[in-house]
Amino acid sequence: MESSPLQFARDFARLKSKLAAAPAADLRLLLLVDFWPQLETCQHDAAYRSYFDEYLPLLSDLITAETLADLTMAELTGLRRVFAALNDAEKTSLVTVRLAT
Repeated sequence: MESSPLQFARDFARLKSKLAAAPAADLRLLLLVDFWPQLETCQHDAAYRSYFDEYLPLLSDLITAETLADLTMAELTGLRRVFAALNDAEKTSLVTVRLAT
């Protein structure tokens, strides 16, 4: 079931709070990946567009060789799924290369 806009706003605020408290970039990356299914269900709804627009740079800015280095295969696979859903070929390729190594 899809959450209400008010509940989604609370969940997104909670995500941002957790991101601010996370000590390492790879942990922030995992928090964002874990939130993706909730955002994905409403990504085409104009009422949620501002959240989507805020989420994308948060996620993209964390993708570096260093943040990917400590992720497990399962975590990398989940991340690749997110970028594939976003049609971001560059980031999908970067994660795929890391999975291959």
